[in-house]
Amino acid sequence: MNIILNPDQFLLDRVIFLDSRPNKMIDGHFTKINYSDEIFTMQCLFFELTPYSAPWLVLFEKRLIAYYLENKPRANCRIFEDYKLQNFIQQTANFTSSCLIKISGIWENSAGELGLSFRIIDV
Repeated sequence: MNIILNPDQFLLDRVIFLDSRPNKMIDGHFTKINYSDEIFTMQCLFFELTPYSAPWLVLFEKRLIAYYLENKPRANCRIFEDYKLQNFIQQTANFTSSCLIKISGIWENSAGELGLSFRIIDV
């Protein structure tokens, strides 16, 4: 089941990181994300990109990566300072069409950098 999550109701401690697997796109690992509460479990995170949610999503990217590092520490990982979701949101600050952001997991490369794996979906 997939549900568009509301930033006001989102709880970071309901994010579940699955086992890391070799990444097929880059030399490194990929960790899928689930979101679960008493009623449902989703295999990724969906958020609507609106002028209201954009600042929250920029902070959320950093919070989710920090939460990942706390819960699945890797000896050689550091936060990749070129936040891709943040860059996308800043470039589309005057968006006129409605879109969703699907966050499917966290990637790590062999250099110890990591970031969110996300896709933009036009609706």
